[in-house]
Amino acid sequence: MARDWFRKHSWSPSDEKDFFVRLARARVWNRAQYLRIQASELMSTGRKRLLDHAILLLNRCVAEYPEATEVVFALNDCAECHVRLGNVAHAVENYRAALERQRARPTAISSAAEDFAWLVAVTPLPVHYEEALNALAEWKPDALPLPLIRFRVAAARSMILSAMGRTAEASRHAKTALSEAARKETGLRFHRFVRLVPTQEGRMLRRLRAIAESSTATT
Repeated sequence: MARDWFRKHSWSPSDEKDFFVRLARARVWNRAQYLRIQASELMSTGRKRLLDHAILLLNRCVAEYPEATEVVFALNDCAECHVRLGNVAHAVENYRAALERQRARPTAISSAAEDFAWLVAVTPLPVHYEEALNALAEWKPDALPLPLIRFRVAAARSMILSAMGRTAEASRHAKTALSEAARKETGLRFHRFVRLVPTQEGRMLRRLRAIAESSTATT
């Protein structure tokens, strides 16, 4: 079965030429989406050399189609590319841009708050602790009934609060994260096994258990 022209998993000069020829023929209102989908496909390969090309496509989406709904998601994807490349400062910049876009146009909400807080917690980035907590409070990504999202939000809060010396709060959120990690189903009728916490999070779970127990140890 032939792959869609905007879902290439390679990016040779001929691939790039073919993509942009077809993009120019596409309806204007679909082009931002095609740029983002192609960037996502390059990201999905796991090959770092393709991440730079994904960033260029995402930047083009933002620059050339500033009114498109895709912009907020393109900014968040661009941040993820920079995270994978180790460009933390650029990742922070793009997460902030995504959050600003959401404030301006709250009809399109990305995972920027969750992803930004996770980056700040695990890197760690102490200078951004308050900003990350505020982003989570503002956007409340853990309102979604999906264990992996709730786990990441609670874990990020727990690690940040622990580093800030707010032991009791950190312990409470660590326990929430551990509870979400233990779930075998989502509780949703038609999406019972969507976004569960991966079993390979063992190291993170050990860290959270230590934080969860720290409140008892200090009382």
